[in-house]
Amino acid sequence: MGLWDVASLAWAVDVANTTQNDVAIYQKIYQELQQSTQEFHQLGNNEKFKRLISDPAGRIDPQFKIAPYFKDAVSFWFKIYSFYDSSFAVIHDREYLDLVYASLNFTELKDTPLKQFIQQGLQEQFASEKLLETKRSLTNLSRQAKASTDLEKDLVTKIKAYPLKIPFTARTRKDFYQNLAANARLQTGLHDHFRQGLERYFPYQTALNAYFANFNMPPELLAISFVESSFNPKAQSFVGALGIWQFMPKIGRHFLPMNKDMDGRQNPLLATLGALHLLQENFQIFKRWDLAISAYNSGTKHLLLAKKKVQKINHQRQKQFGKKAKLLTPDLATLLQNYDHPHLGFASKNYYSEFLAMQWSLAYREQLFVNLPEKTKDYGVVDAYLTCQKMPWAAIKAQHAQIPELNNHIFATAKELAAGTIILSNQSLPAPQFLRVPEDIQRRFRPIRWMQGLQKEKRGCPNSTLATSAIKAEISEEI
Repeated sequence: MGLWDVASLAWAVDVANTTQNDVAIYQKIYQELQQSTQEFHQLGNNEKFKRLISDPAGRIDPQFKIAPYFKDAVSFWFKIYSFYDSSFAVIHDREYLDLVYASLNFTELKDTPLKQFIQQGLQEQFASEKLLETKRSLTNLSRQAKASTDLEKDLVTKIKAYPLKIPFTARTRKDFYQNLAANARLQTGLHDHFRQGLERYFPYQTALNAYFANFNMPPELLAISFVESSFNPKAQSFVGALGIWQFMPKIGRHFLPMNKDMDGRQNPLLATLGALHLLQENFQIFKRWDLAISAYNSGTKHLLLAKKKVQKINHQRQKQFGKKAKLLTPDLATLLQNYDHPHLGFASKNYYSEFLAMQWSLAYREQLFVNLPEKTKDYGVVDAYLTCQKMPWAAIKAQHAQIPELNNHIFATAKELAAGTIILSNQSLPAPQFLRVPEDIQRRFRPIRWMQGLQKEKRGCPNSTLATSAIKAEISEEI
């Protein structure tokens, strides 16, 4: 069976229930997978791809146009987001994204009677074996002057066609191929995950559009939430990042309520308000969106150091050539090419490229998906409120049906909400128990500072509030 034998597949199934028919299916699948691998570039370079990447309808803001430095990487991610689902995978280089060594098409698995978890296990096993085989072949090439196997010859052909120049001397050639072996990685298609993200996004679309308009922020920035999590409020990374914007706990606490009763990171609307503040602050620092977006992922420290280095280069050129000096533009591409640090480099190039590709996919989503159900439930405009006193969470939920759905940042175990708790609602909530947060306050103060901002401007809760014991009856009358 080539890379596989029956024993190597046993981990993916219940061995006791493995039948001779199952083994026959595995063998057939392996043969079909070997025969059905198609070239990534051949699949991606169809007419629709070429047309959409040119922005035919002019839907992309000029400040987010693709610079030549990012072109290949954006092309790669646009294909991954927009054309290939999770039954498709590529083995490619981590730095030169569009250097693709192998394309794996697993759609045949969907037509088998195997259970879904077995299908997934088979796909992961086969793809991992192919990646390991590629790495081994690249390592072998580092030890010899010429390719000796068909796979090695194929890899050399693809490397030259990228194009990369293969070093002549043995020492430099060894380093070259060892670096390629270390950088070989597997990427699964994300088209179906993107579609699921869109379906999660549509109910919040009107509310989010209003938030972006209030902040006067480019709506293209929404693409970050899709890059971070496929707009999944439940997404959680192994390092603790949570929600559609993947706030880390340390950063999240500076913008959103996080305590024993709630976590603002997991509410798509509240987390977006926090993310808009973070992006707004990044933009105030860098005065450019490419740097502000990159800083969302990497932080500001090394981008500021890179910018300082470019300024130093420009100062030296001015000193040497005067008015004739050709100065560098302090954009992200220039910074990445003139500042060598592992904290930036490829990771930042890749992140911004993913953002650019995702905004293209969002802008032309109706042409990339069949029967996309945009006309689904829509929460409409959602306002932010603050509680003006301690309030029983159960009573609020009982009297207002949409409150729990729009306030998933509050845990089901919460009993009594403290004064100043943020409540989101698409229907008016009554005073004096609740205080609506005006748009200017939302824009000027981080969510965790809304109450302080209102009090500072003498627009806070009235001094006279209802007793906690009377809240339930009052809510019943007024809501």
